[in-house]
Amino acid sequence: MPQHEMHMVPLPPMFQAIYPPPPPEEALHLLLKEPEPKRQRLDDSLLIPEDQFLAQYQGPTHINVSVPNIDRANLRGQVLEITVESLSETISTLKEKIAGEIQLPSNKQKLSGKLGFLKDNLSLAYYNVAGGGTLSLSLRERGGRKRKN
Repeated sequence: MPQHEMHMVPLPPMFQAIYPPPPPEEALHLLLKEPEPKRQRLDDSLLIPEDQFLAQYQGPTHINVSVPNIDRANLRGQVLEITVESLSETISTLKEKIAGEIQLPSNKQKLSGKLGFLKDNLSLAYYNVAGGGTLSLSLRERGGRKRKN
């Protein structure tokens, strides 16, 4: 079976004025350029390394969690003060403590800080959450249609 070759066909003159061909180096750059990520990634360069941050903040401390005001989930817009033994505790441990306070399962919680959403397996120190710092809680909704309020 013969293999077909692809040939570049020049645009007719009337279209060349509208769509001039890009310079070869620019065309190559456009082809090699990676698409923008759909979600903004956390810029780790803005954070102090976890071990250095832990050295500055040792012992038990309080973390404030701002709760949304949502009727159906019985959330009243309050600010919780959660005590953690160390900033080396993970986000999932913090979510368990929040679950005990507001009866919202940890897998339904989404926590965010000034740099975006926080992953469960990383520590408070990794995200440079200091004692007295405030995190925002929102509901995690998986799949399905969007609910109307």
